[in-house]
Amino acid sequence: MRITQAALVAATILLLGARPAVSSPLEALRMAWDNCPLSGSAVPDKPFTCDTNLGAASLYCAFSLLQPVDQVVGLELVVDVQHSAPIMPDWWRLGPAPDCRHDLLTANIDFSQTDACQDPGFAGALIQDYLITEPRGLPSQARIKAVAYLPSPQTISFGTDTTYDAVHIVLGYDRTVNVNVCAGCTQAACLVFNSVLIRRTKGAPGGDLMITTPGPGTANWATWRSGSGANCLLVPVRRMTWGTVKSLYR
Repeated sequence: MRITQAALVAATILLLGARPAVSSPLEALRMAWDNCPLSGSAVPDKPFTCDTNLGAASLYCAFSLLQPVDQVVGLELVVDVQHSAPIMPDWWRLGPAPDCRHDLLTANIDFSQTDACQDPGFAGALIQDYLITEPRGLPSQARIKAVAYLPSPQTISFGTDTTYDAVHIVLGYDRTVNVNVCAGCTQAACLVFNSVLIRRTKGAPGGDLMITTPGPGTANWATWRSGSGANCLLVPVRRMTWGTVKSLYR
């Protein structure tokens, strides 16, 4: 019996439509305030009232993988900031001194108060860099580079069907009011978790692994004071060669 091209197309569409939805494994980057992004207590926006110097905002970065990865020695993360003001205000100047809030951006691997994501067990974390005008050369942008690490020769492994905590980024509130004020807290911003480089032992089959896939919707975005006026679409990672991607970490 002769099967027409139209019949083949129709049959293909029917078969594709009949395939069950695949919920996992999923490669994804996620980020939220206050808790692991999968937690019911995590929030996408931080509505800080900017009326105290006490406390800090906690930003949690997490990821999941399509395939297991072993011989892991560390992570290198990129989180980009797009501010609503045309020039990054002093409150968001978090780089080395003499930046107005030079000592108030830190990173750690304390996930003791979180749930829903798995702590992979790194030994420590730190902010590697904070670069104003990155990633697109605009004075309203900044790039946070954070790392998590293990002492040599320790390694860990990642599986699939699990969302792992990566780094807990802490934004201190000091110098918001009263003495030594750094202006600009009340203005909105958007933060985008753009990539995580999974570092592996030298010679590991397949080498290091780069993850740049956003979670569903805006799961890799977090906003500050609603994010109004801060265009999150100005900072996401674009498709690029592996060599260009690696340059983000230099």
